Amino acid sequence: MPVLHQYRDESGHFIKACIQGAVATFQLSKPGFEELAKADIAVGSVFPLSVLIDLIREGKAFTARRTGAEKPETTRFHEAEQFSFDFPEDAETERHLPVCEQTGSFDDLHLIGYAGGRRAALLGPDARERLTGITVSLPLHLVTRPLLDQLVASQHLPDEAQALAIARSWLDQARSSIWNIHRPPPRQESLALPDEAELPL
Repeated sequence: MPVLHQYRDESGHFIKACIQGAVATFQLSKPGFEELAKADIAVGSVFPLSVLIDLIREGKAFTARRTGAEKPETTRFHEAEQFSFDFPEDAETERHLPVCEQTGSFDDLHLIGYAGGRRAALLGPDARERLTGITVSLPLHLVTRPLLDQLVASQHLPDEAQALAIARSWLDQARSSIWNIHRPPPRQESLALPDEAELPL
């Protein structure tokens, strides 16, 4: 159940959601907020997890590792108990989220290439710190199909790696139908009617 929030100083907006049993805070870009506004999703509103997934995939919402004073809001893990799947598709959507291969977390997830481009993995920050020989480290929200193809062609990532299959599946997911529900109807041209004086008797 993602929830839209506004920073206390009104400098922007962010989203809180329970991912894999832990609360994650997603920074929201201005285009992302504008898109939510067009879909009638206001501050304090809850919305389907699939909508958040679309924003992440399009680079409009993302997590980043922050420490100390950089954190915009303090997130406590017991807050996860306050979240629930308010939309029937949310539980299924969560199962399709890519997560860190070592910790199972979605937070600050990167696609990693290492071992001279012969191996790849999806890793969170703690797992990345323990890994040596990293040659490629891409935040998931910046990964695109053309970029993957380019990195495989240049032998920076192995084409057969499971991490790439997961990333491709993530990128190929269909966009949530909620955007279509809130799309404005097509504009209809008004028909010009003849003046009453011109109508035949």
